[in-house]
Amino acid sequence: PLHPEVNLELSGFPVSYNKVDMVWIVGGSSVCKEPINKPGHLRLFVTRIMQEFESDTFFPEIDLEKYKLLPAYPCVLSDVQEEKDIKYKSEVYEKNN
Repeated sequence: PLHPEVNLELSGFPVSYNKVDMVWIVGGSSVCKEPINKPGHLRLFVTRIMQEFESDTFFPEIDLEKYKLLPAYPCVLSDVQEEKDIKYKSEVYEKNN
């Protein structure tokens, strides 16, 4: 279940937080920072790019005292992948407090 403060509205129709299985937050650091620091159960699906790029926005630091890196997660490949000469790795972290 989602945190009780979550209030969603899709296409003008209100959605009760207890009827939503998963919400994906995709955005810059300020969009992600607030939800990852709130209490409650949370899973982070992180893509680590194995290459340096010039950028000005970064994902917030993951507090490894709160979040545990899961060794495996269904349908998520944990080994290094490559697409168009760019290597990346998918990681799933989980917090339960």
